[in-house]
Amino acid sequence: MKNSELKEYVNSFPDDAPVSIICANPRKRKLYKLEDVMWVTDQGLPVILIDIGKESDMDADMVKACEECEKDAANQAWTTVEEELPPPDKYLLLSLENYPIPMVGRYIVNGDEDGTFMIGSSQESFLQNDLYVNAWMELPVPYDTGNDLERYRAAITKDFMKNARR
Repeated sequence: MKNSELKEYVNSFPDDAPVSIICANPRKRKLYKLEDVMWVTDQGLPVILIDIGKESDMDADMVKACEECEKDAANQAWTTVEEELPPPDKYLLLSLENYPIPMVGRYIVNGDEDGTFMIGSSQESFLQNDLYVNAWMELPVPYDTGNDLERYRAAITKDFMKNARR
């Protein structure tokens, strides 16, 4: 999250509105008791440290809300070919009307502006194999073992906790 995004969100409420902080792990369906919220200063960027306590299970309504959000998020990533055709010559995840498992492919545009979905990096089209693309989405970013931001956050937290124990 960027500072500007947080400011825009917070500024959409009155200055005297109370702020609620919910500590949760939606995938594990867990809630965590909020013990304290601290501003970490002199780090060169805004840092908020949230001290959490006891873990508890989400209630049935919260679990249902998490499941609905996950389903919506999964479906929103797909764009139907009726809505919009994908950018050409870019690898994509493709949903097929007549095959249950998505496949990687690309959309190419021929000189006469007709487009074709190609299977992976091959010169074979999905149509040649009687497969019909009905939706597409961008491929996820490959896993990065060297996430500088996460290492920086871990170092800040470690440094803060070392000083807090004194």
